[in-house]
Amino acid sequence: MANFTDAQDREWKVFIDILTVKKLRQHDLDVLNMFEGQMEVFESIIGDPIRLVDTLWLVCEDQVKERGMDETGFAKALYGDALLSAAEALVEGVCDFFPDPKRRATLRAVLRKSREASEILLDRAMAQVEAIDVEQMAQALESEYTEKSGEQPDTSE
Repeated sequence: MANFTDAQDREWKVFIDILTVKKLRQHDLDVLNMFEGQMEVFESIIGDPIRLVDTLWLVCEDQVKERGMDETGFAKALYGDALLSAAEALVEGVCDFFPDPKRRATLRAVLRKSREASEILLDRAMAQVEAIDVEQMAQALESEYTEKSGEQPDTSE
């Protein structure tokens, strides 16, 4: 069973069963189709922090209530690394749901490759940011500002 720890060091279990899937579908969150096609559903849930927390709330709702908490308290503890951990636990929980071990292995392989590709893209983006010459950027912005301010009509008499 997948689990995650929120920003308040509380541990949550992510268990996806038939009843959880039905509850999620009532809220237009069809986690069983997360990995279909171009993974649009995956991106719509994992890539949107609000939708992700809504999904996690529905998955963990019974645990939240057992702890005497509400949705607000749960959501406030999901940010940064805790939110990343929760997203990974959700994906693992969905993979664990499927009864066919080959399907689970295939889904995990797809996710692993997706993460690797994402890491490569993020590394490339960081390299491009690091390569920016801030002095040259400042000069270009200053030049652009000077040109624009010079085009404005003189309103002083």
